[in-house]
Amino acid sequence: MSVIETQRLIIRPFTPDDWEGVQVLAIDKESNKRDPHDPPWPTSDVKCKEFAEYLAEKSDRFLAVCLKGNHLPIGLLTFNHIDENKQLELGCQIHSKY
Repeated sequence: MSVIETQRLIIRPFTPDDWEGVQVLAIDKESNKRDPHDPPWPTSDVKCKEFAEYLAEKSDRFLAVCLKGNHLPIGLLTFNHIDENKQLELGCQIHSKY
């Protein structure tokens, strides 16, 4: 997957080194439940490291939304599925601060 840059954002594949940003996003997500049917995200250091590795391994499905200034992930984009009409369902999780 290639990198997409806008004036303020970089959208790129995750790396295992993104685990701290993933943790910040997970803690925000879990403290601001918007969808009660959404499965919980891990928030511990160990589990967030594992989750960041998983997101990096699935780089064809998950992308990090990062601030251009510091390159820290503030969100996640996911390609959920394509239906029979070739319509893509895109999911996102953005830190509530942004």
